[in-house]
Amino acid sequence: MRSALLLLAVVQVATSEASVSEAFAVDFLQRRLEIGKELKRPNILLFIADDQGWAGLGAHRTDKGEEEAQGKAETQTPTMDNLIREGILLERHYTSSQSAPARSSLLSGRLPSHCWPGKPEGVSNAQMFWNRSDNVSGFLGIPRNMTAFPRKLQEVGYATHYVGKWDAGYATPEHTPLGRGYDSFLGFLQGGIDAWTKGHGKVTDDVVLDVCLNKFRDFSLYNASYRARVGHQVARELGCNVRASLGKPLFVNATGCLDSNISLCWPESCYADEMLLKYAAKIIRTHDSKKQLFLTYASRSVHSAMEVPAAYMQRLDDMVAQTGVARALPWTLQRKEMAALQLHMDTVLGKLILAFKDKGMYDNLLIVYLSDNGGGVNLYENGNNYPLKSGKYTDWEGGVRTNAFIGGGAVPVEKRGSTFNGVIHISDWYATLCTLAGADYVDHAAEEANKILRAQQLPLLAPVDSRPQWQHIMLGTSVVIALTAGCRVWFALDCL
Repeated sequence: MRSALLLLAVVQVATSEASVSEAFAVDFLQRRLEIGKELKRPNILLFIADDQGWAGLGAHRTDKGEEEAQGKAETQTPTMDNLIREGILLERHYTSSQSAPARSSLLSGRLPSHCWPGKPEGVSNAQMFWNRSDNVSGFLGIPRNMTAFPRKLQEVGYATHYVGKWDAGYATPEHTPLGRGYDSFLGFLQGGIDAWTKGHGKVTDDVVLDVCLNKFRDFSLYNASYRARVGHQVARELGCNVRASLGKPLFVNATGCLDSNISLCWPESCYADEMLLKYAAKIIRTHDSKKQLFLTYASRSVHSAMEVPAAYMQRLDDMVAQTGVARALPWTLQRKEMAALQLHMDTVLGKLILAFKDKGMYDNLLIVYLSDNGGGVNLYENGNNYPLKSGKYTDWEGGVRTNAFIGGGAVPVEKRGSTFNGVIHISDWYATLCTLAGADYVDHAAEEANKILRAQQLPLLAPVDSRPQWQHIMLGTSVVIALTAGCRVWFALDCL
């Protein structure tokens, strides 16, 4: 099965209409979106959830039946639910079935097969891989000469910042967040970390994550090179100043307490997501309001490791009890950890929104919320994609159809509380956000590189697959992008 997704519906029409319709389709592919002079360039918060299951959003739960009512009560996402009530729920948002190809597609505006070459066999730390015979695409990550959309926003005056999980390649400086158009970065480069020790070792028999690479690091504020990790000075500034009193406990449980003494725990301020939140809030607080802000917050939740402060386990119990819903099934530890992680992620989003409001930036803020892929349906992660089939690593809808919505003060009043059922691919945010920011979404750097590659008879870089979706979200329309003789064909997304 192809990992790229192709959805189409064919409606027979008169052959005489074909020539007119074909001309329209060609025009649609080539024209730029005119968003109107009345639309002000928004500040943008791109919030990326990591492996959130379809049923991990309160808006996707129902109270029909005893067990489902309990599931809805356990899914405590009040901030997200409120944003959806005041925003637009995107019900057919598609991605790749795993994180790195999805994030590369998001940043590059290409379908995953056009920007992610796939992991070479037998290579550890594959995102550092370099095929010396191919300096253009011989890396596990977006090809070097493709332009990521944050660079486009940067070029039209946006301040651009990245906080959290990267997982989109780091073989060269050009593959890192700064190389992709972000002014600053604080986070981790690989797929996951331990939330308390900020390191991650062996995951499975064939997956090994480099502990040093997964330490928090930044390339802009404290380090003079790309090599050093964020040290204790930065941890202290981010709220984790416990080295002297606590030492370095390496073996802690999911709530951050020592296995040998559960009364000795890391403070909540040392939890990875709390430290990332503090840094992101500082970016908002110190931002020069004369410029537009583009902030990407890539949450560590709800990806493994399944670790969450004990206070959120208790808070979850209290909130579930307040619903008054009878419990048909007892908690399992894994299900409760997942629910508490979702509650914590929801709380982080709420605090970021509060920071924008305190700064006076919320009225012109566009929030784009999405999950990079579906939830992991296994006994450890306990992701839930019901009623969609299967989950992460599969091409069933449970793996590639993900939670997504837009919110914030920039959403037009008349569209608030609505649902968009048209198909959007994660790569479409490239053209959509470029257009809203007033940037060109044609990748001129890739076009120039192709001139050289063509002369050398080498494979060419794919053009931007992304299509601007804002006008369709506003009008509730789908995209007509191709036709055949005698038939009009609606493609949800391109698949070559």
